[in-house]
Amino acid sequence: MNGSVRAILLERLKSRISEFVFSSPSGEPLPYCHINQRHFKNAQHRAELTKIIRFHDLRHTYASHFMMNGGNLYTLQKLLGHTDIKTTMIYAHLDKDFLTQASQVVLFS
Repeated sequence: MNGSVRAILLERLKSRISEFVFSSPSGEPLPYCHINQRHFKNAQHRAELTKIIRFHDLRHTYASHFMMNGGNLYTLQKLLGHTDIKTTMIYAHLDKDFLTQASQVVLFS
């Protein structure tokens, strides 16, 4: 997340009426069908982002960061609402630096 996105989200959190980032005027979670891919893509173009993503990619990003910050697969499965842990494993993308660092946990000295 770049600095400008972070600033916008922090400002939004100050005036929120709900625990959800995307909520209805009454504070209920916004149904997934309300997040139109076309609107999301247009917002990315207006923000002049160079890499265009799908709204669903945010779930993958969340899952990856959750795992790389110490979360465990079982908890992530519950958070994402998956019944099969294999589905959750698809979401947990671990980057090269994380894997390199993780491989150094066990030292043979």
